[in-house]
Amino acid sequence: MKKLFLITLLSLVLLPTMILAAGAIVNCGTGDSPNARCKFSDLTGMPVVIINWIKDNLILPVAILLITIGGLVMLFSGGSPNLLALGKKIIFATLIGGFLAYGAAVIVNTVLTALGGTPI
Repeated sequence: MKKLFLITLLSLVLLPTMILAAGAIVNCGTGDSPNARCKFSDLTGMPVVIINWIKDNLILPVAILLITIGGLVMLFSGGSPNLLALGKKIIFATLIGGFLAYGAAVIVNTVLTALGGTPI
């Protein structure tokens, strides 16, 4: 029952975000002109689009959800030190994961800019 509730909750939170973010992954091939055909450079730009989508539409909603779950666990702990520690652990792990994800994006962006590539 808990798994079903969690899957339903995650679906309700993430599904609208995924639907709104359903843009083109490879931005080419639109239009009738010969210049609209896909080139190899369009394919190499695809990881940038995917990373930006994950960074903007997946990490932040999941982090908000996990911080909320951690806060609710702490709120409903009833004075139990184990549940209070679990809530703190969830919040701390979520914050560390968010910092790592966005920190990695900053490092990759800095290296790409320094090498003259397209920043993320």
